[in-house]
Amino acid sequence: MIIRKLKIIIAIFFLPNILEANTQYFNEADYYISRVLSGVDFRAKNLEAFDSLENSSIDLYASYKSLYLQNRDNLIMKVGLFLTNQQFLDTDMVAALDDQIAMVHHARDFGWDTLLSGQHYLNEGNNQQLQLVPFLARLIPEAGDMNIALGILLLNLHNPVYTAETVASLDVISRGKLIFGVGLGYRDVEFDAFAVPRGKRVARFEEYLELIQKLWTEDNVTHRSETCTLNNVRMNIRPIQQLSLIHI
Repeated sequence: MIIRKLKIIIAIFFLPNILEANTQYFNEADYYISRVLSGVDFRAKNLEAFDSLENSSIDLYASYKSLYLQNRDNLIMKVGLFLTNQQFLDTDMVAALDDQIAMVHHARDFGWDTLLSGQHYLNEGNNQQLQLVPFLARLIPEAGDMNIALGILLLNLHNPVYTAETVASLDVISRGKLIFGVGLGYRDVEFDAFAVPRGKRVARFEEYLELIQKLWTEDNVTHRSETCTLNNVRMNIRPIQQLSLIHI
């Protein structure tokens, strides 16, 4: 489960409660993507054709899609869509979900590589969001061949057995295309809600990450700490991937 290569993702952020889910997103995004990728080394032979997109009057959609799909496996830099999943309190969350599904379809159809979303609890102010795991589970069947990224899951807030089984399940549901992004978090309201002393957030992060890796790879796991006790257990549900699953 150790990372063997670095995957760089360019995330384009959208506010679905302000903008409508339509091609305007991708007209603007494709322009910036063409600029970002114009300096990327392609191993294929059509670099000049791709570079010409920046100043071309031809249909950027069709050209970008065709060239990207041809070179998808040879790109050094890959392009993903980060759905913030944060909405105003008066937003119809069912309608907002439909808009986000429409954005996923558009990203999928135009060859984007990865779909990401993030996690928070007890959102403050004029803000609400769906929780990360069920949200991504709903989007997986809409995403086609896109990778699916937890970007990020607040690792030290959750019981490591729950996290290990949940992430393994998501990897199976995504058919081995899950990226497990983890982070420490920074909000006191979240640490207080999950009884994580701020001075122990790093220690628990390291403990949980190590234990999750053991549960995915070992047949007899014993662990004793103030938050989790395991006596010679085996976790039977395992992720499909054996490498490059965890991103910190």
